[in-house]
Amino acid sequence: MNKRPIHILSLILTAVILMTAVFPAFAEEADEQEARIVETVTLDLLLPEDAPTYHLIFDYPRLQGDDSVAILFNDVFESMEYEMEGLMLPMLAHLAAPENGELRTMRQTFTVTCNNGHLLSVLFMKQNETGDDIYYSLEAQTYDVSGEYAGETLTLRGVVMVCESTDQMVEYLMPVLYEEFVRLQEAGVILPDLDEDDFYDMVYPDSEFYANPDGSVTFFFQPELMTEPSFDVPVFTWTPAQLEELVYGNSLPEA
Repeated sequence: MNKRPIHILSLILTAVILMTAVFPAFAEEADEQEARIVETVTLDLLLPEDAPTYHLIFDYPRLQGDDSVAILFNDVFESMEYEMEGLMLPMLAHLAAPENGELRTMRQTFTVTCNNGHLLSVLFMKQNETGDDIYYSLEAQTYDVSGEYAGETLTLRGVVMVCESTDQMVEYLMPVLYEEFVRLQEAGVILPDLDEDDFYDMVYPDSEFYANPDGSVTFFFQPELMTEPSFDVPVFTWTPAQLEELVYGNSLPEA
């Protein structure tokens, strides 16, 4: 049974990101593959404004420049901001106020894990707070900024460029990650009441990864799996060669 908690703000924001992260097929090859300048934009909203029950504090990235990649990339987050103010406000206005009149705060920060002129990978850290109750979650997106799909988000296969498909890699990755899951559970890092079915319901290596400057990718477990949730989560880094060997050689990467 899937034990992933349902947080309505997270669901709304995920829907907003999915709606706004559809890019046209519009590529513009960069003359030089230089790191992009990434600025931080902060959106601070109290919703509803007349009697706030939610406080949204969101940091999101913005690329400097007026080239097609910057336009496409920035349009995603500018559209998200518009949807949050135009869509979320009326939806939140109809939600029941938090118990005890506590203000619910939702924060988002981010870190850039790869910015090498070819890939721009961003790890978003999200935190929902109601009183002393804090729910942590992570989301990552990797963008092509100079290649054939410049301005678009990339799949795992699109990032590492090995194997036939993302699904093929995930098929071989899941048993390996499950071994790590069991090891961490025995060490007291992972919640003891989660079983194998929960693992397969709650771990998504096809989306829960970010790129690194050396070409490797890092998979992560969500904080909700941990006995002491935080953003300091277990991570597992694989090179493209190791992923290819895992699939075609059916062997594990060296520790």
